[in-house]
Amino acid sequence: MTPRAEIASCVLFVGNVERSAQFYRDLMGWKVTVREADAILLASPMGFQLFLISAGHRARHASLGVGTHHLMWAADTADSLDQFEQLLRGNAQGGNFVDRHVTDGVTFVEGHDPDQIRLILCYPGPHLKPRTVIDSRLFT
Repeated sequence: MTPRAEIASCVLFVGNVERSAQFYRDLMGWKVTVREADAILLASPMGFQLFLISAGHRARHASLGVGTHHLMWAADTADSLDQFEQLLRGNAQGGNFVDRHVTDGVTFVEGHDPDQIRLILCYPGPHLKPRTVIDSRLFT
């Protein structure tokens, strides 16, 4: 059986968190569900999440600058997440790092695609367990 996943979240590094949160609230009608000193989590009515993380006012659009930083995928079951982890480990070429950790009851598996783009998968997805904190690893 092939594991399934869906896009659940987008992590966007921005110059001004408050300004960006207001923009997405106004544009999309999304609600703020978590607010921290340097980050805000917005959720769409359909459950999609947008993490806005401060990169500072003078940040460039780069891996830690303004713009999309990661896409996170939500596995449909815990078994699917395990399968994704095994696939990432099996495809780890050149010593790619695969990490598994739990934050606030959510299990995250992180790895890289063939171009070394960071992939993050989680279970349960936000539709099963709404987030109450922002995982500190999203800041890296």
